[in-house]
Amino acid sequence: YIWSTFQCLSHLVQLREKLEIYSLSVMLKKLREMQEKVESKPQGYRILMQLFGDQSFQQWKLLCEQYATQNIPHPKLQKMAQILETHFSDATTVTTESRVIVFTSLRYSVADIVNNLQRFEHCKPYQFVGQSTSQTGAGVNIKEQQQVIQ
Repeated sequence: YIWSTFQCLSHLVQLREKLEIYSLSVMLKKLREMQEKVESKPQGYRILMQLFGDQSFQQWKLLCEQYATQNIPHPKLQKMAQILETHFSDATTVTTESRVIVFTSLRYSVADIVNNLQRFEHCKPYQFVGQSTSQTGAGVNIKEQQQVIQ
């Protein structure tokens, strides 16, 4: 019982980190991934199963999903967009060859970054993700990477 409780707490901490560091939509993706894992292999996840089935938890998840549809960017994304918009709108620092690469440590967050930057006139974001063999999404092959960089 204690192990299952700690495991549940660990998963909740992961969700909190995704929310604080990345965004609500990234946290929700991680939550869906967790729920799919638990539902496909419920043994060993007794406390998480109880949590996911709890009416209060389901209401909280629904509120998060509704709020996520408002596309309100994480404060870090807002600041990044502000910096890039300022940079690209300043004619003294920008040429037609000016480019910026934004790095992120989580593949899920790339879509949030691209969507946020698409709102700005001077930013033309491209989703550039390295190769992957995981289920989190296919990356860009080496040939495509080279084309984007050039």
